[in-house]
Amino acid sequence: ISHHDKEHNINFFSANNYDGEFFVKIKNLFVNDDIKITRLKSKIDLKFGYLAIPEMAYNLWNGECKSNAGIVISGYNPALTYSFNAYSIDPKVLYRIVTSTNKLGGYISIAGNVYGSLKTFDDIYKLNGKVDFIGSAISWDGLNLQKIVDVVDGNYTLDSKLKAIDYYGKYGST
Repeated sequence: ISHHDKEHNINFFSANNYDGEFFVKIKNLFVNDDIKITRLKSKIDLKFGYLAIPEMAYNLWNGECKSNAGIVISGYNPALTYSFNAYSIDPKVLYRIVTSTNKLGGYISIAGNVYGSLKTFDDIYKLNGKVDFIGSAISWDGLNLQKIVDVVDGNYTLDSKLKAIDYYGKYGST
């Protein structure tokens, strides 16, 4: 979504005047270089101005994701509720998106519930809610914390300690 697109209202084209049931199955969906969704499956129900997306399943960042979403589209200001779980995803891509660095490894699971207005695309960045992260085998590439502690505690000259701290602060894994 370009910056220009974010400023435009989301228009559901009077969808609240219709009822329907859709089934979606997408093998690959590439949003951008960092967001590549695979094996997306979902049923979508549209009834009485409510768009329900129950039990959506897809793979993202080498992990499995499941979510439920609902959008009230009967009024001028659509309202979104979205709950999701992501299991054993690779945190490297997520961390790169958030911080622009590529140093985190391991596995994380994420669970959350978000809600809010969905009048414009920019509203996606203003959602309220709670997201919990749980990590496993998390490693930080480019920093060897144990070696730094060993150097500080060791019997080395100040110059040797500074050089070693500089080196282990750039190389290794913690």
